[in-house]
Amino acid sequence: MKHDDYPERVILLTYGELEPSELPDLEGHLRECQECRRLLAEVEQMQEVLEQSSPEPPEHLLQQSRERLKTSLQCTRSGVGSGARGWSERLKALIQGSLAPVQVAGALAILCVGIMIGYLTFSPSGAGEQQLAGFDPFASGNVKINSVSFQKTDAVSGEVELAFQASRPFRIRGNVDDPRIQRLLAYALINEQNPGVRLRAVNTIGAQSITEGMDLEIQAALIGALKTDSNPAVRQLALSTLAKHPFTSEIKEAVLSVLAYDENAKLRIEAINMLEATVTAGHEIESDVIDALEDRIQKDDNNFIRLRAQAVLQNAGYERF
Repeated sequence: MKHDDYPERVILLTYGELEPSELPDLEGHLRECQECRRLLAEVEQMQEVLEQSSPEPPEHLLQQSRERLKTSLQCTRSGVGSGARGWSERLKALIQGSLAPVQVAGALAILCVGIMIGYLTFSPSGAGEQQLAGFDPFASGNVKINSVSFQKTDAVSGEVELAFQASRPFRIRGNVDDPRIQRLLAYALINEQNPGVRLRAVNTIGAQSITEGMDLEIQAALIGALKTDSNPAVRQLALSTLAKHPFTSEIKEAVLSVLAYDENAKLRIEAINMLEATVTAGHEIESDVIDALEDRIQKDDNNFIRLRAQAVLQNAGYERF
């Protein structure tokens, strides 16, 4: 990777936006590159300044700062003006080019705000994340969440860290049995466009240790994914997760829906296996289950599914076939 690619990754690192897979390479580069270490220190120092002050600059100065920032970013990306000067010196040069010395201190704070606005404008979503202990994004009842992504997953402790977009980026951390985490996982499972995120959401839900009944919101999300998700891997994992829990009427209806309508033969077979497990456990086979199995015996284009459905009915003492 070229050296010019690393400054952008340094900035992404300070805002928590760097992809985990890119972190080892950047850490190795930072150990060898003094210029990038200096850039990291300067950006972190700028963040501290922003956190300690809340300036209210005039709009025209903000606009000037945005324009200078955009020009500076374009020059940096094209290699113009790169050299020994750090970011702090470039900021001073921008300010001193048009402001009197008595205005430098105030203008520096204004420019910092402009940089922050510019970063939020020109960078990928996720900048400026906040980690808030005990924060519940659903508490106000009117939060609009745009996306959910996984940051960390600890299989040993069960702790999960999720990032999501609302009116601004947020990040929460908690155990997988935390109601806030569960609601966010349920949201991701139904609403996320990225199938990888949906798959990780249902996998995380399935990994939790349930000592009591399943949360109704989680159950509804799993059933919704089972019936409607376009990705068969997500549907299959949702089905296997539901199979770990008591066979409620809602779960039974979802399993019968899979058996009747899912185009994936493997999922239809797993649905039959779930129905068979209830019979093996001593539950009386109900009329709607009998009707669904008979329908598969008559109509399914998969010979193995027809044989499995017939075997379940025979084992339940239903001798029509």
